[in-house]
Amino acid sequence: MYELLYSCYKTQGKSELSLKMYEKYTIYKDSIQLEKNNFSVIREVVKNDFELKLQVAEQENEKEKVELKKKQLNRTFGIILLSIAAIVVIVIYYTFNLKKHRRNRDDLLEEIKLLKKNPSKELIVDSNKFELTREKLEDSIGRKLNETDWKVLNILLDDPVVTNKEIAQRAFLSVDGIGSSLRRMYEYFDIKESKYKKISLLLEGIKISNGSETNSK
Repeated sequence: MYELLYSCYKTQGKSELSLKMYEKYTIYKDSIQLEKNNFSVIREVVKNDFELKLQVAEQENEKEKVELKKKQLNRTFGIILLSIAAIVVIVIYYTFNLKKHRRNRDDLLEEIKLLKKNPSKELIVDSNKFELTREKLEDSIGRKLNETDWKVLNILLDDPVVTNKEIAQRAFLSVDGIGSSLRRMYEYFDIKESKYKKISLLLEGIKISNGSETNSK
């Protein structure tokens, strides 16, 4: 507006008024420029502040990512270590149990061997000639043994660690039939739960045949 008045007064030859308008124009022009400069400075400050905050936020974000990765890595290592420790404990436990069961089995087999060598407690005989006494066994359990059960007992006498499948092949019977016969005799002879029930069954049969077991069931 002052610029327009300055031009009009100058055209009209009103030098005094035109000079005043020019002075006003100059003052406001400088004021506007100053405001522009101030705005530019403020805008730059705001921009720098925003960039600084953005940079700080990015750094914090990266830091959080690093911390999260460290936690995940530590958790993974922890799981791996726990898994290894658990595997070691399980291996040790099963190794110990396996050795314990083998010792128990060997003790049972050794007891069977000794009983077969000296059935009468007075005379040493050939262990291969030892025979189970069917009458004593039947008197002990209070019932008759069927032919399948008797066959199974004599096969066990020949090989105490024989498998059910091998017994079935020797007795010309099915594996299910052998399993049924063994379960029946475990009940007859009151064989408790153990890993080597067939050996325990044979040992009980030898003791009864030797007269070591006198209790009538």
